[in-house]
Amino acid sequence: MGDRQIAQMCKFIKQEAKEKANEIAIKTNHDFNKEKQLKVLNAKKKIDAAFTLKMERLDSDKKVERSKAVGAARRKKGVKAHELVQKVKDDALKSLQQQIKSNPSGYEKLMTQVLVESITKLNEVNITVECLPRDAQLVTKLLPTALEAYKQTVKAQHKEDPIKYETQLATSAKCSIQLDSSRPLSEKSYIGGVKCVGLNGRIVCDNTLNTRLALATEALLPTIRGSLFPQLA
Repeated sequence: MGDRQIAQMCKFIKQEAKEKANEIAIKTNHDFNKEKQLKVLNAKKKIDAAFTLKMERLDSDKKVERSKAVGAARRKKGVKAHELVQKVKDDALKSLQQQIKSNPSGYEKLMTQVLVESITKLNEVNITVECLPRDAQLVTKLLPTALEAYKQTVKAQHKEDPIKYETQLATSAKCSIQLDSSRPLSEKSYIGGVKCVGLNGRIVCDNTLNTRLALATEALLPTIRGSLFPQLA
């Protein structure tokens, strides 16, 4: 083989090597770009996912804070409503106390009604009455009238049920009622009214004005709250 042929062969080998190197470079560059794009895409997905999660958490936190704020506002309004309702009750109690002092005849009529209601509700043979020390004289005076009114009430009721009518009629005929001066009501706790006791203390009819007012207020509570705080009704 001559020098010329050897030179041509070397040139061919070099060309082949150059082309092969170029192919490898192109493929490597393509693979690199492809992998780079894939990494960029994956990184973008991670960033988007992290951003979405962060926004969801932020939105959730905002909802929690809003819920807390609404709850706190409702609790504050609830406390205010309770305070105002309590003020309504206190004002009504004070007004009732003033009426008792300024209208003795009206209080006497009320006490008669309270006694008749209590005796009728108990419907027992032996009844004792507890009242405020300052009302003892008034209650003693009213007992005969209240007892007679009770008997008349029984006679006017339950005629459609002969057995019940006869039983209550017999009870009312034997009914005895007296003031228990050994158990006076506390003037710190009550403003008036009575407690009537039957069956040796086992049955108590609390007809004090405080209890009557509390029951009346309780019944009107939804209306009061609805008027003062319609959002809480």
